[in-house]
Amino acid sequence: MLTTSKIEISKRALENNLRFLKKQMGDEVLVSSVVKGHAYGHSIEKFVPLAEACGVQHFSVFDASEAYRVKMAASNPQTDIMIMGMIDGSQLEWAIENG
Repeated sequence: MLTTSKIEISKRALENNLRFLKKQMGDEVLVSSVVKGHAYGHSIEKFVPLAEACGVQHFSVFDASEAYRVKMAASNPQTDIMIMGMIDGSQLEWAIENG
């Protein structure tokens, strides 16, 4: 496939952004990284481990299939995932068992 652009995520920039948010909101505020839509094109499988390494422990997704991808990419079993959109009937059992 021909690509005309490249995106690079900087761990240092992400850490700086998270520090800024914590400074503005306080340490007690939970930051949820929204990774719906394939992490906005950045790849859930690549972004989630990077975000976890920066201290993110909560991710928000659109549906159960994205939640599954976050769960598989996450290295921390305590990582929380919030489904913001719909849960299809065929995904409901999985969402309950893993929620």
